[in-house]
Amino acid sequence: MFAHLREAKVGYVQHLIRAWGISLKMLFGAVAALLHGLLPFACVKTASTVIKDLARTLK
Repeated sequence: MFAHLREAKVGYVQHLIRAWGISLKMLFGAVAALLHGLLPFACVKTASTVIKDLARTLK
């Protein structure tokens, strides 16, 4: 477990905060995609914008 933290060069709390932030962004994108599937006029670019933002963040 802690080998991953050493490789990432972060502490436990810093890792937790970043992981939860990423998770919340992913959840937001998933909800937007589900809403768009139900209502095609809603959240037209939201999910793809979240994906692009996450890709930049994780690079």
